Amino acid sequence: AQSAGAGGLNLSLPGDFVGLDRADIFSLGATAFELARGAPLPSHGDEYQALRQGKVPALRGFSVSFQQMVAGMMREDPTARPTARALLKSQALAEAEEDKPKPGGLFGA
Repeated sequence: AQSAGAGGLNLSLPGDFVGLDRADIFSLGATAFELARGAPLPSHGDEYQALRQGKVPALRGFSVSFQQMVAGMMREDPTARPTARALLKSQALAEAEEDKPKPGGLFGA
């Protein structure tokens, strides 16, 4: 891909960008996993390797549909990860919408 940069220079990015959107899905899943477990993602070792291979451990206190969504987002094969459109239609997000606080929120504003 080439584009005109500052001063009219052509900037070329090497590589194949097929599935780049699915890399973003992996990152979003990893972020959701990290927030749900309340601890940083491992940066090395067996747990790190397992996550890179799409082996996501159970998240206690979270619905099965949420855990399935996160695991799907972190699949090793990028083509097996859901699209952003599919995520928006997921059961986990539908359940979250149902559980959303009503106007006035928790503080009764």
